[in-house]
Amino acid sequence: MKIGNSPDYAPAATERNPQDAPQTATTTPAAATDRVTLSADALQLAAGQADGQRMPVFDTRRINEIRRAIADGSYTTDPARIAARLWQLGG
Repeated sequence: MKIGNSPDYAPAATERNPQDAPQTATTTPAAATDRVTLSADALQLAAGQADGQRMPVFDTRRINEIRRAIADGSYTTDPARIAARLWQLGG
């Protein structure tokens, strides 16, 4: 492999036939019958975002409890509970 300013290949031709040029698509206004339907998941996400604007993003009290438990060495995890919750969230 050669690294430099001059390539080992011939540059592409710069002249093109106008018939080979890509055609531009024309758009028409949407029909009055077009509509969008949101899934239940999308509606739930939208509702959650609205609630998120009113509620804190995280529970400060719970985070402080966990920090204290980690600091004093009393924080424990339950791998089976974590796995079960991940399974629930995954569907």
